[in-house]
Amino acid sequence: MYSNTEVSATSNQFYTSSVVAASTAETSMMVSEMSVFSVICLLYVEHCYAVVGLVANVGQQYNVQTENELACQKMSNETNEVLVNVQNEVDQNNNPNETAALPDDVVDYINDNAIIITGVTDGGEGGTFSPISTDDKFNEGQLQAIKGQFDIMSTSYSDSNSKYQLELQVALQALTQSITAISQTMSKSNQIITQIVSNFK
Repeated sequence: MYSNTEVSATSNQFYTSSVVAASTAETSMMVSEMSVFSVICLLYVEHCYAVVGLVANVGQQYNVQTENELACQKMSNETNEVLVNVQNEVDQNNNPNETAALPDDVVDYINDNAIIITGVTDGGEGGTFSPISTDDKFNEGQLQAIKGQFDIMSTSYSDSNSKYQLELQVALQALTQSITAISQTMSKSNQIITQIVSNFK
């Protein structure tokens, strides 16, 4: 009784063409599947690079906002010290017109950032910014306005930081998920490679 399966012999090793064809087809399918996993891996890697760029950008903005917030808090505290001294002099001398100059760094900060403060730096045309000097002296009301402006700015920077913190958390979570996906994809690809090697044994 004859079989339809062709038998071949090479180097004293016997095999059938049908088995080889099946093995080759299976291997080809596995190689194709492995290529798909490689593409998926590359896509995840590209996504990771994009997320890392986003994290770096958001992190930089967060740092800038934090520095600005701390600077405004510092300016507010220094202005408050001057304000308290003026208030004490007003009480002691019973003179509501007591005035005092601001520290040099506070004056520089206001001028460098062109901060418009009603009754203080809004003396330009149409209420635009008008710089102040270290020789200028301010009364209690003006000092309160200056401190109030610094407090408003500090709060604004703090609110922005809360938003950046949330963005960082979301971005880092996405990065973690992508790294996990890459690990899982590579693990699956390694399993396929092992199967391919086994088919050739």
